[in-house]
Amino acid sequence: MTRLTPDEEFMKIANSPEAWMRSGETLRECAVILGALHTVSIRAALSGDTSESALRYLSGTGQVFQMLAGLAIENLAKALLVHRKLVSVTKGRITRSDLQAHGVETLLGRARVKLSKEERRLIRRLDKAVDWSGRYPVPLTSTTLTMQGQHVSTLTGPEEFTTLFRRLASELPPLGKPHFVLSREMSLAKQDPPGPTGK
Repeated sequence: MTRLTPDEEFMKIANSPEAWMRSGETLRECAVILGALHTVSIRAALSGDTSESALRYLSGTGQVFQMLAGLAIENLAKALLVHRKLVSVTKGRITRSDLQAHGVETLLGRARVKLSKEERRLIRRLDKAVDWSGRYPVPLTSTTLTMQGQHVSTLTGPEEFTTLFRRLASELPPLGKPHFVLSREMSLAKQDPPGPTGK
């Protein structure tokens, strides 16, 4: 069997709907875990829990959950673009004209996905979290903070996000077993852990 060059291997993965879908599924799983933690924090606060740990989770986890949820949907949008042959990565690099950009609403539009008003509102909230509110305390400008504040202030629940994720995933071929990823992870797991010196 002929060994692929690094460019060929890169393009094989970049043009694989399954690869983008698996990445989205991993992000979805992490987002749901964090979203559940945030939901518990909200319930604790409503019941009068003002402990430091409860307030810390309440103040930050919601935005990070939305960031992960937005990235999960973004990966599905890119899977749809590749699956529908609307983009093709060539020359060993991803450019802004194909898959480099964020902007979930724009990507889904390019993938010819029809969205309800509720889904569009959800995606705009997730977009803002991916753009800045899930990563930084402020955006690049005060104008952005003022214009986007209404989307950031409304937190999205795991159920709402999961419903959209499943709908988009249903438009893609089902995932097979991750044989190439699993085999690599298992081989790494069998290695002895590093000693105190890191060797």
